[in-house]
Amino acid sequence: MPSRADIEGLLIDTWWFGLTHRIDEQTFLDFARQRVAEGFNAIQMVVGIPPEVAPLHPEAASDVGVAWTLNGQINTGYLKMARKRVEQLNAIGLTVIVYGAWGMQIDWVGSDFMRRWWCALIEHLDDLNVIYCVTGEVDLWVATPRLLLPNRSTDDLHGSTAPARANGLRRKLQRLAGRAIRLSAKLFSPDAETRRRRRWGEVLQTLSESTQRPIIVHPSGHPGAYSHALIDHSDRLAAVTVQTGHSPASRNLHWRLPLQYLGTVSDRFINLEPWYEGILGNFWTDDQLFAYWCNMLAGACSFAYGAHGVWNLGDGRFLAHWGGQTLQQARALQTPRLLGQSHALWLRTLSYDPDATTDHEERDDVLLRISRSGKRGRLSFYPDVTACRVEDADEYYLPNSGETRSSPPATGAVIAWRSTGAGN
Repeated sequence: MPSRADIEGLLIDTWWFGLTHRIDEQTFLDFARQRVAEGFNAIQMVVGIPPEVAPLHPEAASDVGVAWTLNGQINTGYLKMARKRVEQLNAIGLTVIVYGAWGMQIDWVGSDFMRRWWCALIEHLDDLNVIYCVTGEVDLWVATPRLLLPNRSTDDLHGSTAPARANGLRRKLQRLAGRAIRLSAKLFSPDAETRRRRRWGEVLQTLSESTQRPIIVHPSGHPGAYSHALIDHSDRLAAVTVQTGHSPASRNLHWRLPLQYLGTVSDRFINLEPWYEGILGNFWTDDQLFAYWCNMLAGACSFAYGAHGVWNLGDGRFLAHWGGQTLQQARALQTPRLLGQSHALWLRTLSYDPDATTDHEERDDVLLRISRSGKRGRLSFYPDVTACRVEDADEYYLPNSGETRSSPPATGAVIAWRSTGAGN
């Protein structure tokens, strides 16, 4: 049996639709090899019904059909196909974070079926290099769980599959609609959130009693949402997890949330869904590297990247209300390579150290510097070197170009590394 999978030191890519017919086997393997070459060592994907579609929607299906049906039938052919794909990813060095479902799906089929589904997943995957995520967005659509049924996608809910324009009004309306749904849950169905926590908690309890693999859960991006507040039996979780979501307003959450939660409910932290690169035409290389370094230097043990066009295996039409970027365009982005280089630097220098300490500087709600000091030395990130003095260091790394220098640049972002041997 392979060694026990761990949740530390992972650079994760996000392929929610990775087991659907939207990607053929050869493209799947070629893309996986590309990510390994770029420095990734994990993939998170749904083994089941993906988000934003109902089970009867054609894009929920794999080449051998859907994972399960609303009347409780489990597709054993799908489980065999899923095992083969996970084996293929493992063979080239990728840990697979298996998402068994999406939050509202438990209200479609009940906790008894979800426990049965997870037992089937464990039976087929538990001897492989996997980590289990009970569900994606555990607290999603608590007031309106049947919104997609029987065969809709979120494209239908938005009334158009035309590529969205990333304007402020649209984002504001989306946020207001989300708040209205959450408020209606509290006002008109006060027990819905408790029922959701309990149902997924029952699944978590069964899962934890059936495997030695690490188990996590994926929260929504709702304000204040984090793993341990959203599911019963949260002591079974291997890390505290969050989603900072896809709004510029979440910028400071990338370093504030790890500092807030680490040492409270867990000594491990992962942001499972930061800004997706290219979503609504936003969050390109600078933002992705900012998110990475803020999370890791605030104490995260691993980091999850996502790109629009990859998570949905986009063709410019499917789920295009989030933007028109395609898989082909997303695969051509340079950011994954630069993230891989940043991750290699983090692993070589500081790496995961639960006893390390973080300090930072900010001015007028803007981060000037964030640093983490551990047994090996001190690693500091400066988003803009013109905003404050850069400390002396053994080496300086320019994350946006991948260049290492002996002195800091005059402009831009820089990482400064000083080993313990340098008098730190």
